[in-house]
Amino acid sequence: MRASYTAQMKLRPHPAFPAAHVRDVTAQVRVRDGVRLDLVYRLKGDVAQLAVPPVAQPIRTDDLWQSTCFELFVTDADGAGYAEFNFSPSTAWAAYHFTGDREGMQPLPLEHPPRIECESGAQHLDLHVSLAVPAAIATVVPVTRRLAISAVVQDHAGAMSYWALAHRGDKPDFHHRDGFAYALEF
Repeated sequence: MRASYTAQMKLRPHPAFPAAHVRDVTAQVRVRDGVRLDLVYRLKGDVAQLAVPPVAQPIRTDDLWQSTCFELFVTDADGAGYAEFNFSPSTAWAAYHFTGDREGMQPLPLEHPPRIECESGAQHLDLHVSLAVPAAIATVVPVTRRLAISAVVQDHAGAMSYWALAHRGDKPDFHHRDGFAYALEF
C-alpha cells in the first residue's frame, strides 16, 4: 500500500492582473494511497464581489477557465505530457490530456467524475475536490510528478485575476513548465 500525505501551497496573483477583491488563495493537496487526490482550494476575500457560478449539475464542461474556476495540472509519469483538470464552484469539471506544451489536447477519460463541493461565507470560498488518479497518468510504482496548481477568479465587473504557484512572462500561462512548481510522488 502506498503512503498518504498532504502538502499545503500558497498561490500568487499574476502581477499584470491585480485582484481587487481577493486577499489570498491557497491549495492543499492530499494523496491517498497513490490513487486518489483530495484538493482543497481556499480563497479569502470579499466573496460578494466575485462572480461565482451557482451550483448546478456536476457535468463535464469546456471553457470553465473563462470564469471563476480552480485548476490542477499534473505531468505524466515520463514527464513529456500532462493532464489538466478544471473545477468550477458550480461542480462542473473538465479534464484534458496534452502530449506537450499546449499540444495534442484530447479529453481525458475518467472512470469516475471528480466529486466537487463548494462552501462559502462572506470572506472565504472553499472548493473541495476528490479525484481518482486517471488510468492515463497512473503507474504501478510511485513516480515523481510535477504539479501546477492555479485559480482564475472573476469579479462582478468582469475583471479577472490569475493565481498560480509560479508565473512566467507578461501574460498568465498555466501551461508553462515553470508553473509546474511542486513535486509529489504518487
